[in-house]
Amino acid sequence: MSNVLIALILSVGAAVWIGSMFYKKTGGNSGSSFAAAAVAGVLIFLIMLSVLSLVG
Repeated sequence: MSNVLIALILSVGAAVWIGSMFYKKTGGNSGSSFAAAAVAGVLIFLIMLSVLSLVG
C-alpha cells in the first residue's frame, strides 16, 4: 500500500471517530462537530504522511 492510502484510511477513521465524539459532547451540534472533524482529519493526514515518508 502506498503511504498516501495508509494515511488517508487512518485520517478518515480518526475524523469519523472525532466527529461522533464531538457530536455527542456538543449535544447534537453537527456544524461544529463536522468542522472539528474536518480539521482533525486534515492534520492527522498530514502528520501520518510525514511520519510514513520518514519511516519508509
